[in-house]
Amino acid sequence: MTNLDAGQETTLPMLVYVPASADMGDYTLHADAWIDENYPNLMKAVSSTDSVTTTVTS
Repeated sequence: MTNLDAGQETTLPMLVYVPASADMGDYTLHADAWIDENYPNLMKAVSSTDSVTTTVTS
């Protein structure tokens, strides 16, 4: 969680853990941001990104 003032921007690095039992292949990831009290209502996300596709290998 991060707190920002109006007009302030930040970059948040993200680490996604993949369980050892996950199948190999392509996965599509989506990132959204909410004001804390609105989480996880998808209709109240304040920011959404384009999806990113990643490949899980051995």
